[in-house]
Amino acid sequence: MTWSWPAGLFGEEEVRALAGLRSQALAALTAYALASPTPDAHGLRPSDLSLVDLLQDEIDELEAEWDM
Repeated sequence: MTWSWPAGLFGEEEVRALAGLRSQALAALTAYALASPTPDAHGLRPSDLSLVDLLQDEIDELEAEWDM
């Protein structure tokens, strides 16, 4: 990722700090998603597969069949 900013408004250290916070937030969201105790929290949803017409139960069946 490349960061750019108006130098008159922000200094390099401020932007570096913001970039670090963004990375921490993404890491926290990823860890939360992967550690969810709810089995349904993982896997694909119909909105993930916009090029095919599948219902959630059909997606669940495919995931179970293919051990996803």
